Amino acid sequence: LVRMLNLATGRVKWTHQEDREASLAGAPPQVRAWGEHIYLAVRRNHGVELDRLDMSDGTSAWKSNTAFLDADCVNLANADADADRIYVPAGNTLSAFALKDGKSAWEADLPDTRGAGGWVVKAGQRLISAP
Repeated sequence: LVRMLNLATGRVKWTHQEDREASLAGAPPQVRAWGEHIYLAVRRNHGVELDRLDMSDGTSAWKSNTAFLDADCVNLANADADADRIYVPAGNTLSAFALKDGKSAWEADLPDTRGAGGWVVKAGQRLISAP
């Protein structure tokens, strides 16, 4: 369950709720906004589903389906987006998804962090930086 609140009035503007079986992973959904886009990451028993929500009404902007990450968990605070894609690090993999429809654009392997923490991604004009 995700709700958009009007901070001036404290009232709920819209509510987004999944109409499918609940996940047994036990983690609440993660939400992050970039400009006019809201992203939702839901941990499932078999991976993480990523969706883009319409800011005006909370419906999915990716009508065909959600994006899927074959990972135990993701941290949207470590992800970034540009005008065309969202870039999400998960474990030792960096995944790019098209903003238009949520389809996978590409995946790249990242070096092992050797316990130093997870990858943080920053999108630039012509490259992706993973410091």
